[in-house]
Order: sequence, then C-alpha cells, then structure tokens
Amino acid sequence: MARTGGRGGREALAPGARPVIFACVLCSFLTAFTGSSLNVSIPSIGADFGSPAASLGWVVSAYTICTVVLLAPLGRLADLTSRRSVLIAGLATLAAVAVATAFAVNLPQLIALRVAQGVGASCVFATQQAILAQAVPPFRRGWALGLSVGAVYCGLSLGPVVGGLLTHHWGWRSIFWFIAVLGLVALTVAVVRLPREGRHRAGDTEAAGLWGRLDVAGAAIYAAAGFGLCYGMMTVPGRVLGYVALAAGLALLGVFVWWEHRAVSPLMALSLFRAGPNFALSNLSALLSYAATFAVSYLLSIYLQQVKGLGADVSGLVLVVAPACQAVVAPLAGRWSDRRSPFALASLGMCLCTVGLVALALIGKETPLAWVLACLVVTGCGFGLFSTPNTNAIMSLAQPRDFGVVVAFVATMRNLGMVVSMAIITIIVSQRFGGAAIAEAPSGLVLGTMRIAFWVFAGICLAGVVTSLQRRRPSPSSRA
Repeated sequence: MARTGGRGGREALAPGARPVIFACVLCSFLTAFTGSSLNVSIPSIGADFGSPAASLGWVVSAYTICTVVLLAPLGRLADLTSRRSVLIAGLATLAAVAVATAFAVNLPQLIALRVAQGVGASCVFATQQAILAQAVPPFRRGWALGLSVGAVYCGLSLGPVVGGLLTHHWGWRSIFWFIAVLGLVALTVAVVRLPREGRHRAGDTEAAGLWGRLDVAGAAIYAAAGFGLCYGMMTVPGRVLGYVALAAGLALLGVFVWWEHRAVSPLMALSLFRAGPNFALSNLSALLSYAATFAVSYLLSIYLQQVKGLGADVSGLVLVVAPACQAVVAPLAGRWSDRRSPFALASLGMCLCTVGLVALALIGKETPLAWVLACLVVTGCGFGLFSTPNTNAIMSLAQPRDFGVVVAFVATMRNLGMVVSMAIITIIVSQRFGGAAIAEAPSGLVLGTMRIAFWVFAGICLAGVVTSLQRRRPSPSSRA
C-alpha cells in the first residue's frame, strides 16, 4: 500500500481499520487491568482464607507462569487457524472464569482458577497485537501499537486504584465481577467489530492437517522449559527443587532449540533469527528492560510505607506516576517510530530508564518525595519511549503470516522479564533478611536492600542499552 493522505498518513487507513484498532486497544486494557488489579487485594484474600503469605504469592505467580508457558504455542495456533477465533475464545474464557473466581471457596481453588485466567489471557496476548499490526499499513503500525501499549499502561495505572476501591467497599470478590463485565464488553466488541478471516491462515494447512502443521512436540518442550524456568526462578533460593527446576528448564530450552532446527513445521520462525541479529537483540532488549523495571513499584511501595511512613493509599497514588507517564509517552513514541529509526528511539528510552534507576539507588530516608516522583517520571517516560518503538521494530522484521507467534514471543519475553525481576528481589531479600519479616525490618536494612536491588537493576538496564545499540536499521524494502 502506498503512503497517501495528509499528515501522519491518517487517510491511508482502510475503512474497517478503526473498529479493529478500538477492539484491540480495549483488549489491551482488559488484560493489563486483570493482571494489576488483584495485587492490592492479596492481604484481604489471605485474611479471608486464613492462608500463609508464601502460598498467597501463587495467586499472582500462577497467572504469570501460565502466560509464559502458553503464549508461543497459542500464537502459532492462531497463525495457522484464525486469530479472531483464538482472541474471542480468550475473552470468553476471561469473562467466564472471572465469574467463577468470585465464588472461590478456598485458596487452591482460587489458584486453579487463576491458571484458567492465564489461559484466557494468553489467547488475548498472543493475538490482539498481531490483529492490530495486520489491520494497519506498515507506516502506521507504530502509531497503532502505541495506542495499544498506552492502553496497557492505563490498565496498569487504574488497576491498583480501582482494585483498591472495590476491595475497600465491596471486598476482593468484587474485582472479579468488574473484570467479568469488562470481559463481556470486550467480547461483544470483538465479535461485532473484528472481521472474519479465512478458515486457515497457512496455505498448506488444509492439505497437511492442523496437527501436521502445528509443532505439538515443540510446543510441549517449550511449555515444559518455560514452566521449569519460571518455577525455578520463583522458588530459588532456599529450595533444592527450585534449582532442579531451573536446571531442567535451561536444559529443555536447549532441547527446544535443537528440535526446532529439525522440525518440519517449527513452532518458531527460525528464519527471523537467521536473517540477522536485530530480531534476537530486540527481544533480548525487551527481556532486560522488564527485568530491570518491573520490580521498581514493589521496592518503592515498601520504601514509601516503611521508611517514609506514608499510607497505602498515598503510596499507591505516588506509584501511579510511572505507568501514567508510560501511557502518555508510548503512543507518541509509536508515532515517532513510524518516521524515525525505532532502534534509536528504543535505545534512548533504555538510557533514560538507566538514569532513573541510578537516581533511585541514591535515595535515603530524608530524600524529598519530589525526588522520588522525578525518578518515576524519568523511568516511566524512558520505558514508554522504549516499549512501542521496540515492538514496532520487531514487527517490521516479520512477515504478516508470522505475526501471531512473533507477538507471542515478545509477550513471553515481557513476562519472563517480570519473573526474572521478582526472582532477583527474592534472592536479595532472602540473603539480607534471612527469615525476618519485611514488615518488622528496620529502615536501615530496608534502605540497604533496596539500594543493592536498584544498582543491580541499573546494571541490567545498562546491558539493555548495549544490546539495543547493537541493532541496525533495516532497509525500507525489508519492512513488512
């Protein structure tokens, strides 16, 4: 499609593109809200079920592990069949499971339902950005992806606030009723607005059969490797089983790479890795960025409440600053990445994140709140500047037939980075605190632990700057 129209190429959008963009943006908000709104209700869930703190962590972890395990297989399934159908199935699952979760009678049942929610979320994660990228021309893709990423950060910003209000007034179960209503709205919009696709997306799927085209063995190895890595990182240190799971996950990852080079219809589009280093470097940069920034709010929530003496409500409002900045900057960065090198913009964003993390490593007990807010603004703007151009750069390296599995792989890097970030926190805290509770720790110990973590995260982010700068802008003819 030739670039036509006025400024920014708005007129170049197909007549049916805007409803698709709206549906996908709504899905982005839903999945982000579902993931972030429950965190503030964990203490209430523990009090309701009388469960220990260690077990409550699985309410969040079960959801995350499930998405890491299933994203790539579901992305490939969507590429081979219908992305619309997989997305609709995911939305229906999210809405139905949310209703069931509101009636959970014990913690094991709640965790099992969170796994089911992870299945639904994986269907949405693996398809909505692929549908979005397919609906707009390449020179408008960054703008559309920016809207989607901005919706994600809006969901992350509003999730804790709305979740906290719902929990305070109507209990933690009301969060799932709210999610169910959002899910039904998103499902209705998707059914009505998303255009129907052909029966099969891959040309020889019907001749070979779906199971002949879907790399079932590769998907199983990938899922086992993902589970081993996530479970291992979440349970190390202190448990032998965690080290065993981590080693098994790494070994299975090697087996997966070996298998994919020999599979007739591989799960991953290995040609993307063979074409040059940009695809691998972009995904590695995404992994490092989330590993460096995801746990920032966790650390600052402890700092603000235990060191600065702020209440949970005020602390929540302070922590909203970073995702709010991301929600504003991400769409703008997407638009800029349509006109300039997305690699350069993403690298600049990683540099800003590094600066913000270093500044956070310098805070103390008497540090003004304005300094913390400024650090969150720098970090939030940096991550918003990184995320959309980096995703746009990755999508520009792929063919439309592979959008599903590529988007799923990017989402896997994001979730795996989150797991790595929390694993680093777990290791540092366990080494510094031993068996002591964080709530009873003196402010000096909290500050020292936090500074170590922020310096580690700054180092990881600096490594991300290096990997991002190694990329080279592809020629215009190579942009999909």
